[in-house]
Amino acid sequence: MFTNLAIDDIKIRLLEEAHADALFSLIEENRDHLRPWLTWIDNTTGVDLVLEFIATSQKRYQKRRGMDAGIWHAATLVGAIGLSDIDWQHRSAHIGYWLATSHQGRGIMTRACALLIDFCFVALDLNRVQIR
Repeated sequence: MFTNLAIDDIKIRLLEEAHADALFSLIEENRDHLRPWLTWIDNTTGVDLVLEFIATSQKRYQKRRGMDAGIWHAATLVGAIGLSDIDWQHRSAHIGYWLATSHQGRGIMTRACALLIDFCFVALDLNRVQIR
């Protein structure tokens, strides 16, 4: 279903257990900034919970119901992006994302969303993609 995506110095890769420490550190550094938009932020209190999230995400991916990926800028994890609510009957999905405050204003998320949207329409043959 999903292959690693890249444009310029931006890469999108499915989250794996090996990413848990870096992802938790990024969440910790950006907790106050992310809190207003991400309901799960205060419940993510340790690497063990990030590992559980990644395992759940991998199961969801295997069932073709969604995916969660990390966003790397110049080999540094800077955020996350994913697909949820994939509806194969109606060929639609939702994109969710977040980006570290230290990497905002550089067009990183614009390029990451463009990569994922293109993947949705070309590789997955979806008809509708919403960002929310």
